[in-house]
Parts: sequence; structure tokens; C-alpha cells
Amino acid sequence: MYLGFIKEVHEIFEYDENQYKDVIYSQWLIFIRKGVLGLELFNKELLNWGDCYAQSAWIFVNYLLDNQIDNQKILEINYNEELKTLNIILDK
Repeated sequence: MYLGFIKEVHEIFEYDENQYKDVIYSQWLIFIRKGVLGLELFNKELLNWGDCYAQSAWIFVNYLLDNQIDNQKILEINYNEELKTLNIILDK
């Protein structure tokens, strides 16, 4: 994840500016998805996480959700109980 944000690394693969932004956007989506899916690894009885990386991703997701400006939503997570679907919307 760290190397993905270094522009010089992307230059090795000859990405242009738009491709660089798309890769960064994809990395954010993957990390947020990991945080949400990592909830399966949380043990409610023991109040313990099965994976420290999932826990850190979830903490980051919570930070993004809790610190958004009302008129500038960056992240939105919607769960449809009836359809059992989860939508993650990340504003570019």
C-alpha cells in the first residue's frame, strides 16, 4: 500500500497522470473493502480481532465515516438487509 502512493514507482510502469489517479483510487477502495469485510474476523464474545490488518483497516474506515463534512461525503456504506448487498461508495 505504501509504495502505491509514490509517484516515482508508477513512473517505472510508465503510467500517465490519469492512470496514477485510478490506481490510487483502486487502492483506497480495496483498503476500505478490507476494513468492511474484516468485520467477519471480529469475535463479539471475546471483543477481539482475528487479524490485526483487518482491525487497522476498520479503524481507518470508521475514521473516514466519522470525520466527513456533511456536504462533502467522501465515503458512504449502505447495506440492504432484504437483498443482502453492501455498497461502498468512495468519491474520487
